[in-house]
Amino acid sequence: MDPRLSTLPLSKNASDHQSYLNAIAAQLEDENSFFREAAVIALGKQPTLPSHILQGVATQLEDKEGAIRKSTLKVLDKQPNPPDSILRAVAGRIEDEFKFIRASTITALCKQPALPDDILKTLAALLGDKHSFAQAADIEILSKQPVFPNEIVEAVAAKLDDKDDFIHAAVVEKLGK
Repeated sequence: MDPRLSTLPLSKNASDHQSYLNAIAAQLEDENSFFREAAVIALGKQPTLPSHILQGVATQLEDKEGAIRKSTLKVLDKQPNPPDSILRAVAGRIEDEFKFIRASTITALCKQPALPDDILKTLAALLGDKHSFAQAADIEILSKQPVFPNEIVEAVAAKLDDKDDFIHAAVVEKLGK
């Protein structure tokens, strides 16, 4: 039996639940990427996570393994009302080296009802990206926000002149809402 498993409580009753989560969260620091990813996935099965464990999961966004970063994004995008620090950590992956991580980041940010202004400004700045998918995704994220500063409205509206039909259509659709 792997010694790491000996730290898990034998029962999962309510009184052991916190101990169980803590034992799983401890695996986030394991040297073996298999155990780190397994811990992220296991914690992701919880509908909500205590803030200290959520912060621990968020640290996996910096893991060198892309699969762990992607699994972490999936967990974080299911958490209701994550704190701004978590949203900023998620937004930090928007320029990840891997497209699949960038796509997961966009998915996670799109699910948030409101984003802090600094994240909105970062996304607005990325509207200059030459890739139409990235621009359309940023427009999608920005348009879902209930309120955002005028400079962001102006950045989105500036894309009305874009020659790319895909971008132009996304801007018209979103500004019309």
